[in-house]
Amino acid sequence: LKESKGSRGASSARVMASDDSAPSTSARANEGGMLPTDAPWGTLGRQAVLSTVALVSKFLLDVVNSTTTTNGETLRDAITSRERPRGLITLSNHASTFDDPGVLSELIPMKYFLTEPWHGGVRWTLCTDEICAKNKLREDFFLCGKALAIKRGGGLDQPVLHTAVELVKRGDWLHLFPEGRVSRDGELSRMRRGFAKLLCDIENSGGQTPLVVPFWHSGMAVVKPYGEYSIGVGKRVHVTVGEPIDFSDLVKKCGRCEKSVKARDALYGQIMDRVEGRLRDLK
Repeated sequence: LKESKGSRGASSARVMASDDSAPSTSARANEGGMLPTDAPWGTLGRQAVLSTVALVSKFLLDVVNSTTTTNGETLRDAITSRERPRGLITLSNHASTFDDPGVLSELIPMKYFLTEPWHGGVRWTLCTDEICAKNKLREDFFLCGKALAIKRGGGLDQPVLHTAVELVKRGDWLHLFPEGRVSRDGELSRMRRGFAKLLCDIENSGGQTPLVVPFWHSGMAVVKPYGEYSIGVGKRVHVTVGEPIDFSDLVKKCGRCEKSVKARDALYGQIMDRVEGRLRDLK
């Protein structure tokens, strides 16, 4: 866990792809299953990466293209005004590899990125290791950008997910794509269970239930089409932010379902069905 200032904190985890130049971060997990989270280039390096990426993202979505937002104040209030150490998890559809950092940068004032060293509140996100940890330089860059590399197909017990639980329990903000992959047709793909497990792990370990805010965006698939490196020009993006999702009736079942695989899977399904329903409502 890194840089704690009271309720502030940013706990990161990385699961690297095979690379001779750097050992797997999973091998560096401590006895509690947590992974190292210090910014490789220091606090100023993290601030520089986050601010530069946000500035470029805002330029691409506000100048090269245009972006409008509905109910954006709900998310801004959740980010800046919630009482920490209550954590925040945001959930959205996944239409482009530029959704994050693009849409996330668009939703937050630039000054919030510039002041990251003081509040530590910029989002953490999960990113497949084949993108974020392809080599040591890329791994360090993404970690400075608060991206946690996760191994595709690695299951629900990876060290990165254990660390994400601690991250949210400390009061940090985590963004997740519950589909776990980019949609090729603009429709919601099958919901993965990672978010449900995180929610129950937080509950079962005595953490405060996080604030969960969903949003739906459209237009990103043409701004940065899947598999292409070019950025669209003159496209329109719209983001609709929903009200926080109440999981209180479901998380109270987490402890009772912990020892029964069948009951746990059923509960995870209920949680993800609620997420899917709210995202579809926003669409």
